Amino acid sequence: MAKSDDDHPMMEGPIDRRFDEPAVTRSRYPNFSFPRRPNLSFKVSSSVPRVRPIALPESLGDKQRGAILQFGLRWVGGEPKVSGEDGEAAWRSAILLSDKIDWPIASNVAAGSADPGGLVTAGIMSRSPIALEGRVSEDQVNHIPFSLFEALDGREPGRWSIWAGANEEPIPTDATAPDLAFRLKLNRALILPHKEVPFTNLVEFKRRHADKVIKLRHHLERLGLQVARNGWEPAETTLEIEALDVAIAAYLEEARKQNWRKVLANLEFSMNWVGAAKGAAVAAVVAAAGLPLSGAVLGLGEALSSSIELKSTRGLKGRRSESPFEYLAEIDREFGT
Repeated sequence: MAKSDDDHPMMEGPIDRRFDEPAVTRSRYPNFSFPRRPNLSFKVSSSVPRVRPIALPESLGDKQRGAILQFGLRWVGGEPKVSGEDGEAAWRSAILLSDKIDWPIASNVAAGSADPGGLVTAGIMSRSPIALEGRVSEDQVNHIPFSLFEALDGREPGRWSIWAGANEEPIPTDATAPDLAFRLKLNRALILPHKEVPFTNLVEFKRRHADKVIKLRHHLERLGLQVARNGWEPAETTLEIEALDVAIAAYLEEARKQNWRKVLANLEFSMNWVGAAKGAAVAAVVAAAGLPLSGAVLGLGEALSSSIELKSTRGLKGRRSESPFEYLAEIDREFGT
């Protein structure tokens, strides 16, 4: 793939001394609770870990969006190990819908390949180095994506978000408060390549159908912004859903033509309420009528309707940006060969 100067991540450079400030590098957490079974999300402890970005990736271009990947780790024998299964839908949906991806790499944890799937070489991914001071612990590992998010969101407000698997909790509890945000979930709305399909196939598909992918992201953000500002107002929201429906259908039409093994995925994102809209749609569940995706469109040979779910959730304290701060993805089912 052709690369411009803007496409190459900055993986080396001087330490940014802004992140030596205790207010940025330290935070307190609620009590730790970590059940011992594989592929778990990390809960956060009451210790005060020092987690500090050493260098940041290059700034995003005009109108670009960046994704920070949750690690996808599990704890084995007291040590963090990379899980190849965990967060697979998040990885692939982030590649599809974001312009730049950063998978932060901790100084004390060997977390996967330095260039997974050739994404760094292709200019799609950077691996920002994160300093973990002292003995590596579960709460430090949990804080890695959010520490990078804080730094990048401070530099480019509203342009970066955290992408994680549906069962992961990458944001420390003490950074949020109840009912400051809403979570909007699109059930069965994305076709993605199966985990056995190389990342390069998805990157090439995205390059060839960039217009459809950008429209899909644009209308996702437009719907979220409408809800954030006004709650669930049927007249305005219906228009945004109709535009999103057209964008999803256009994307699915191209995705189902691909000669990949495929998965059907759910996608959800969280945004803070804005002003008077806070609490306007608390615990609301929206019917599927606004987003009719038929089996014929999906190419599955059966009737599968998509639905939108909306509920109030924990939001980021002190956040001013009108954009999603977190995306979650999960695989609904596999199909194709």
